[in-house]
Amino acid sequence: DSRFLAFYRMRKETYLQLKEIICPALRYTDTNMRECVCPEERLLITLRYLATESTFVSLALYFARGESTVIYIIREMTKLIWELLKDSYMPTPTEENWKLIAQRFYSLWNLPNCLGALDGKHIRIEKLPGSGSSNFNYKMYHSIVLFACSDADGFFTTIETGYAGRNSDGGILTQSRCGAGTTSTPLSRSRVRFLPSLNPGNDNTVSDTTHLPRKIEQKWEKLSKPVATYRPVASSHQLCSRDHDRGTIIINISFCYHRHQTTYFI
Repeated sequence: DSRFLAFYRMRKETYLQLKEIICPALRYTDTNMRECVCPEERLLITLRYLATESTFVSLALYFARGESTVIYIIREMTKLIWELLKDSYMPTPTEENWKLIAQRFYSLWNLPNCLGALDGKHIRIEKLPGSGSSNFNYKMYHSIVLFACSDADGFFTTIETGYAGRNSDGGILTQSRCGAGTTSTPLSRSRVRFLPSLNPGNDNTVSDTTHLPRKIEQKWEKLSKPVATYRPVASSHQLCSRDHDRGTIIINISFCYHRHQTTYFI
């Protein structure tokens, strides 16, 4: 079991549970031309890739399969794993879920009426053929952006990926479904609620982006951002900004945790 854990980054008991969910959805038959790759081996190939981001060539050599076969298996299995597990591990939050998230943010981070922490993470990639500078970011490398929202405990509630690395967080927000959930009510959001201090307030989402275009600020009135530090601010604003920073750090912790747990996340 320890060797299995070291090789696949997953306990054998967890693998067996995952196999019971995934394998029944795979139906393959042998032909006169070739024998099919069994569902268990398909799952193991995918887990090894997700655990280590090994090259397709090395996986093909280790599992004694063709490189094109390994590529096809990984693409197929990752889509299948997401489709079968997303409703169990990342369900669409209901209004009651949003209320519980808001209560948790207030108890842990002293942020009332907060429904999530938003941020983007640059995932380093090799330059895509014909992409020009569309994925070249301010950190001076090519990337795609993972844009995510997490709850107070660091669990992702919404994730979106595939945005070009040259885009800013504010630009991605205008295009994302996360942003649509911030401005309207497609995610069954709670209605207007009073703050603990008895002042009227809305449910908000926090972000670490201090500078947003004015049009975005006007549209995303429910997005809370830190107080700019280039000018003197009152002590009450400093306290508010401190609590805000404590709330937004949770999304960065989520990114760091997944980066260290799974190599493919980097």
